[in-house]
Amino acid sequence: MLRTPLLCPNNCRQAVAAAAVSLSSVTIPTRSFSSTSTFSARRRPVDAGNQEIAALIDAQRSTYRAQQREKRQARALKTSDVKNEAETLSGTDRQRIAEKEKEAEKRYLSNKAKFDADYRRHLLSKPRSSGPVDESVEVLVSSKKGEHVDLQPRPPITPSPGNVVTPDNHPLWQFYRSKDRCLTHPQVYDQLGRSWGIPELRRKGYEDLHVLWYVCLKELNILRTEMSALRIAIRPNMIDNVAQKYDEPLKRVRRSMRNIRTVLLERYYAWENANKEFDLDRFVEELPAGAELVQEELPKGANVTNEVLNKLKEKEEVVAVSSSA
Repeated sequence: MLRTPLLCPNNCRQAVAAAAVSLSSVTIPTRSFSSTSTFSARRRPVDAGNQEIAALIDAQRSTYRAQQREKRQARALKTSDVKNEAETLSGTDRQRIAEKEKEAEKRYLSNKAKFDADYRRHLLSKPRSSGPVDESVEVLVSSKKGEHVDLQPRPPITPSPGNVVTPDNHPLWQFYRSKDRCLTHPQVYDQLGRSWGIPELRRKGYEDLHVLWYVCLKELNILRTEMSALRIAIRPNMIDNVAQKYDEPLKRVRRSMRNIRTVLLERYYAWENANKEFDLDRFVEELPAGAELVQEELPKGANVTNEVLNKLKEKEEVVAVSSSA
C-alpha cells in the first residue's frame, strides 16, 4: 500500500499531484500467462513459436485463395468455350437443336397430362366391390375437376371362404384329384397299375409319348400337393409314417418318365447315326455306268428328302446322255 501524508482539505490539489508522482515511480510486476490461459492472444507476449504458427496460417490461407482463383478461372474458360461453340454452330445445327428441345418439351407435357388424367381417374373412380355390399350404402363420386370425392363407409366384409368365388374350370383344380377332398385314400394308390416299360413305349408315336409325359407330370404334381397338405395338417412325428404310402406311387411315375426319356434318346441317337453312316454323294457315285434306275412307288410313311430325289434324277440324266453317245 502507498502511504500519502494526511493533508488538509485546502491542499487537495497538491495531494493529488503528489499521489500521481508517487504512482509513476512505483514498478508493477508483470504476470506471465501459460498457453492454457483464457486471455486473448493480443495480451500474450509475442514469441518465436507464435510467429511460426502465424506464418503457417498465412501460407495455408494464401494457397487456398490461389486454388479458388484457379477454379474460378477454369470455370470462366469453360463457359466461354461453350458460348463460342454455340456461336460457331451453323443454322441447320441450331435448328436441329431447337427441334430436339421442342420435342422434349412436348414429351414432358404429354407425360404430365397423361399422369394427371390417370391420377384423376384413379381418384374419382368407383372402387371395386370384393364381396356383397349393402344396397342402401351409396358412393358419391364427382367427375368435375377441383371437387373432392365424398366416399361413405361400407360395411366390413367378414373373412370367410364363402366370399371367394372360384370357377369350376380353374386350372389349379388339376393339382387335386377331386374337388371334394384334398387327399386321396391310400387304398386307391395300392390298386393302381404298374409303370410303363421301355418295350411298350417303343411302339408309341411322338404324339402319344408327348401326351403320356404330361399325364405323368400331372400325376406327380397331385402327389406332391397331397404331401405338402399332409405336412400342414398332421403332427410332425406322424409325417414319416403317412409319407411312406406315397413312396411307391412316386417311384412308378418317375420310372415311367425316365423310360419315356430313354426311348426318345434311343430314337435321336438312331437318327443321328443313320445320317452319319449314309453318305448320299458316295452312294450316287458308286452306281455303275450302265445301270438302269427304276422309279418305284415309295411306301407310305417313307421319309425321303427332296435332295435325294434331285441327285438321283441328275444321275439318271447323265447315264442317258452317255448311252446315247
